[in-house]
Amino acid sequence: MFDGMTAERLMEEPAIRTPRLVGPAAVAAPALMAEGRRFWVIGGRYEDTGFTRLESAGPAAEGPFFSYEAARAVWTRLMAEAGGDACLRYTIAEEGGRGRG
Repeated sequence: MFDGMTAERLMEEPAIRTPRLVGPAAVAAPALMAEGRRFWVIGGRYEDTGFTRLESAGPAAEGPFFSYEAARAVWTRLMAEAGGDACLRYTIAEEGGRGRG
């Protein structure tokens, strides 16, 4: 999907956070950019599993990404790095456009 690039490699090189897309994603990306659709991975570590207050470090945000698939790759990496931490939560938020539904 990312021409052999892993999510870890994408995050090591901030300048290539939006990789060259191939296949169906390459067809959809120009339309998504034209619509102003951007995806962000947001979240962080909460004080408890009630998920009402983030720890003092505050929220984390990664992005923007111009495809849901690119954001999902980063979300997958972050959740894998969480190692089962029940207080760590991330979600993918969409900015602009009409939504995914």
